[in-house]
Amino acid sequence: MDTAQYVGEIRSQLSDGDVYERLQVNPTQVYKLELDNMIDEALHDGLIDTKLAKYLKVDHPVVPVLYTLPKIHKDLQRPPGRPIVLGRGSLCNKVAIFLDRLLRKFATSAPSYVRDTSDFIRSLEGVQSKMQFLDTCVYKSDGLLHTDLFVKHTDRNNLLHFSSEHPRRMVESLPWSQLLRVRRIVSNDTLVDKRLDEMCLKFLARGYPGTDLAGFKARALSKERVELLGPRVRALTDKRIPFITAYNSLSNQISGVIRRHWPLLSLGHANIQEFQLPPLLSYRRNRNLKDELVVSDIGSSKRELQTTFGRPSLGNFPCLNCACCNNMVKGASFYHPHTGRKYEIRKRYTCKTSFAVYVLSCPCGLYYVGATTMEVRARISKHKSTIRTRRVELPVPRHFHDMGHSVNQLRYRIIDDVPVLRRGGDRVSFLKKKELKWIFELDTLSPRGMNIEYQQSIFL
Repeated sequence: MDTAQYVGEIRSQLSDGDVYERLQVNPTQVYKLELDNMIDEALHDGLIDTKLAKYLKVDHPVVPVLYTLPKIHKDLQRPPGRPIVLGRGSLCNKVAIFLDRLLRKFATSAPSYVRDTSDFIRSLEGVQSKMQFLDTCVYKSDGLLHTDLFVKHTDRNNLLHFSSEHPRRMVESLPWSQLLRVRRIVSNDTLVDKRLDEMCLKFLARGYPGTDLAGFKARALSKERVELLGPRVRALTDKRIPFITAYNSLSNQISGVIRRHWPLLSLGHANIQEFQLPPLLSYRRNRNLKDELVVSDIGSSKRELQTTFGRPSLGNFPCLNCACCNNMVKGASFYHPHTGRKYEIRKRYTCKTSFAVYVLSCPCGLYYVGATTMEVRARISKHKSTIRTRRVELPVPRHFHDMGHSVNQLRYRIIDDVPVLRRGGDRVSFLKKKELKWIFELDTLSPRGMNIEYQQSIFL
């Protein structure tokens, strides 16, 4: 599906006046005021506590995005779209999470609630026709109802490849879980062996060892289907501290380091119960190729108004109207202070740029990475003032004083910025994250640079 077809499908759905209404202005701030008043009233009436009230309020809400997932099982050429609203970071995101947890116990106790495939199969008594539900097909044969594995005709073999860089436990346990799923769903004893062989062939095509698959199949057949359909009793988990990271090639080494040195905490703080057991190591999915190539927000159709003739030049350019122009390093690229790697500056910046990440440099070749929400020339003026007044408690003036540099030797360039967020959000937070990214990228922490500290908590 190309972009034009995708946008056309969304516009076609949005043109339905019975479902959607076009707004002339963004009402987010009006709704935010109303929601904050409701939360304050609930806090005043004792319905919620201060901690929950703080959680429910969103200081910098973003506008949700509507995107669609193409239903290729209905039409491969022009698939209709299933509309989904991406509301992460929006005004009602946290309220929705709170209400979901609050109402879950009532929803799960309703007679119409179906928990999963096993629950569905247990509730089939009295059904008289063929139907599909999730991965299950129900059909009637010889006067009895049977269940079989349901696979859409558009499905492809997308099972995780055996050579994937996912956690090995996950890769190695995948065939067992899938074969067990087949054993649980297929009720016909003659058909189940065929379905298990079909699943094994899929795994063979994805590089899984045949001997392992044969063992998993034999184990699955040895299981009683009635037992598999019974309610699953979840084991009580111990109160271990969760350690959650994005999985990567170094995760196993990080896990080993934590487990090897955990006794330092458990023995050194014997009175803290949470330190007596090693943490629960959990992983979230890292960014993959799909995340890089596919985005739910395709951006605005509006283009920025060009104010110059021809193609504008990129890089740093003095405004020629301030006392900081002489300190700016002009050009469209810069180099890593230690490795010599070249970085291209992909925008046009002047002394008047705001919400920018900048780099200070001295005759020694050391860098200092900073960020400012004000115009860069105002921030550079403050740096020059602290150098003149010898504010040695600050990192840049201290270095200039210790090394005997003068304020005239200070140089700066702008390397990144945060433009106005089209959908709203915390622009300052984005700026701080970019600043930390460049501190890490350029390795500017002392003694290899002039930065002395940075807060990683901005990413938590």
